[in-house]
Amino acid sequence: ILKIYEFYQDDKCFYLIMEYCNDGDLFDKIQKEAPFNEYTACHVVYQILSAIVYCHSNNIVHRDIKADCILIESIENIVHNGEEFPLFHIRLTDFSSARSFNKKKKLTKKIGTSYFIAPEVLNRNYNEKCDVWSIGVLLFIMLCGKPPFWGESDKEILEKVKTGKYDWRDDEWKSISPEGQAMVHELLNIKVSSRPSASEALQHKWFSKYLYKHPVQRTKVEDFYRNIVSFKIDPVLFFQQASLAYMVHHLAKKEDIIDIRRFYTWIDNNGDGKMEYKEIVEGFKQFLEVNEKELTRIFKYIDQGK
Repeated sequence: ILKIYEFYQDDKCFYLIMEYCNDGDLFDKIQKEAPFNEYTACHVVYQILSAIVYCHSNNIVHRDIKADCILIESIENIVHNGEEFPLFHIRLTDFSSARSFNKKKKLTKKIGTSYFIAPEVLNRNYNEKCDVWSIGVLLFIMLCGKPPFWGESDKEILEKVKTGKYDWRDDEWKSISPEGQAMVHELLNIKVSSRPSASEALQHKWFSKYLYKHPVQRTKVEDFYRNIVSFKIDPVLFFQQASLAYMVHHLAKKEDIIDIRRFYTWIDNNGDGKMEYKEIVEGFKQFLEVNEKELTRIFKYIDQGK
């Protein structure tokens, strides 16, 4: 999710100072390069789902996921299994249509973008799974190179969306794996109760086959561990947590963030966007011996997820 570092205002304007993403948005990439390699599409969808799992766990529904609101922070060119492909490190943006939701109460406001809006939103009776549908549309476009619903006008497109019958042609999907095809069908299930939640979608077997995870260097993990256990806790510094949060968001170098992100992705098995204590301990144990008692003591004080 795109970070906002500062905000200012004057008599006329309100200014948001945000994280810099220098590779444009996903819409431009799709126009120029789609259809994508499955590894590329898989990496993008996994990140979006992870961001949405985090939003949904905090009772926030986005309601307008589309290619335009996916910014590309950086691009890595990877060679894996003899195949070269780009990895897009993305940021989810544009929460202008987002709102909090109550799982016991349906949402009714019709809002969204024609190509990506879910059928149940058009019927004004929906829940947070409308975001999952939109991600399904995005995946369809990335793998196929065209939208699942097409029309000469927004009205024509929306009429097709209401039916839930997307334009599927077997000859256009023959190069896509059975797992990738199944993923698209599941995300674009018009029956909301049968459509997976974002967290359920993250466990799809497509990810176990196509999600690329960077190999993690033992020396980097040792450095992370050493920095954690050397953290000194001073109860007198009542602003310690605020200072720590500021340093994490403002002072970390991009190179350090990349290394930390790779380790985080390696150990985040459920992709929920949260670094849990158990995941961290198990992640470290893959590379070195850990002092769990010391880690427990430290994380009790520095955990920012409370």
